[in-house]
Amino acid sequence: MATVQMGYSFRSRLEASEGGGVAVIHMKDLLDDNTVGCDDLVKIDLDAVKEHHLAQRGNLVFRSRGHVTTAAILVFWLKTDINKRGGTIMSYHYRTVSRNLLKLCDHKGGGDCSPLKLFKLLYFANAIFLVKTDKKLITQTFQAWKHGPVIPELYRELKRNNNNVGSFGDEQLSKDDMELLDRELSSLVNKDAWELRNMSHRMGPWKEYYELGVPYIQIPTDAIKSDFKKILENRRHG
Repeated sequence: MATVQMGYSFRSRLEASEGGGVAVIHMKDLLDDNTVGCDDLVKIDLDAVKEHHLAQRGNLVFRSRGHVTTAAILVFWLKTDINKRGGTIMSYHYRTVSRNLLKLCDHKGGGDCSPLKLFKLLYFANAIFLVKTDKKLITQTFQAWKHGPVIPELYRELKRNNNNVGSFGDEQLSKDDMELLDRELSSLVNKDAWELRNMSHRMGPWKEYYELGVPYIQIPTDAIKSDFKKILENRRHG
């Protein structure tokens, strides 16, 4: 049995972004040896990407044009394997990072991870990853809400599922990425949700983008990276 999924339909011309968190597979990337060529994938910024539109290792990608219908297999996992080969590092869906942060909380004795705490750990994890690797950890973007940065897609999903933060599948971060988060977030996972919320107000660009009564203001990835780079440099030299 197999699941057939249509590709993502773009309604306008793609704008390439060097720091984009989503790599796009075009027809030209389907090679003559029936594999997907991952070395030159175009990267873009895409906020509302759904998990079923994200290709995974082992997926078959079908050509939708021409008289002959053929397929190419995605041999490389677009994060771990390409990273080892010296190519582009891609980001993860929020569900994947959430699941692994929940495991980290449990392993470190951080207690129950409420939605508020999870949002803030995701924010700090993404910020640290940006500074340490020059890439986004999470594909989706953050918005400036009253209680700090929020991924709106995750908020809506949790609301539908009665705030159940334990049902995000079984996809894993790469070993290197998990070790980085384990090392860098150890001091944060044991803090309570409200303390992390207050930290997210003081640290980083949330305060520059939050406006009372004005919802859905996106916090630019570049602003998060820039602010946290300064914060980490000041701590290192302080």
